[in-house]
Amino acid sequence: NLAQEAHSDVVNMSLGGLNPFNDGYGVQEAIINRLSQEKNMLFVISAGNSGPGRQTVGSPSTARLSLSVGASASQAMLERQYQYPGTGTSSGEGPGSFMLFFSSRGPTAAGGMKPSLSAPGTQLSSVQLNAAPGARAGLDVYWGTSMAAPSAAGSYAMLLDAARKYNAAHPETPLTTDAETLRRVLMESAAPFDVNRLDPQTGERTQGQYTWMDEGTGLLSLPR
Repeated sequence: NLAQEAHSDVVNMSLGGLNPFNDGYGVQEAIINRLSQEKNMLFVISAGNSGPGRQTVGSPSTARLSLSVGASASQAMLERQYQYPGTGTSSGEGPGSFMLFFSSRGPTAAGGMKPSLSAPGTQLSSVQLNAAPGARAGLDVYWGTSMAAPSAAGSYAMLLDAARKYNAAHPETPLTTDAETLRRVLMESAAPFDVNRLDPQTGERTQGQYTWMDEGTGLLSLPR
């Protein structure tokens, strides 16, 4: 009701859990799908922290029209956040992204493609901390897909805002701004990493440790 009354465009839901019927057809999922269609809202939901086993993606992120978000990280990012020598490099260079071990994996019990994509799962907080100057002042670090989902929700809000500003400046050639289309834009612009896949057209095989069941379509990457 709060989301409807506020005419929200995007709703972040850092909640959920693994239940025995994570097929995407529960009551919560039905409500999310209906509101998404009728109110043009996008629900960005944490995939869950029950991984890395298969079919551990949590409800209600299994809703067909939700954006289910898994948790990823990189060694360089962890080094910068924790200031822990040896985990990465101060320049930000180093090994690429990887899925955090606890991030829930797909598919749903009905074979649905979840998670939708992945985003940084060790996130910085704006809460002011008592810290020495230069020692992560104003930041705190948490782990979880609950940290990854807000990154995706904020990215969606930025994408929607950019599209609306473009439409205001160019009314003769407006961009589509419905939630389902922009959800697809986020998914299709995501960057796959360390993937194991086979191109059926070329026969080219890429060896990696992840598939769509782990990272969805890849790491969140806003289109420019």
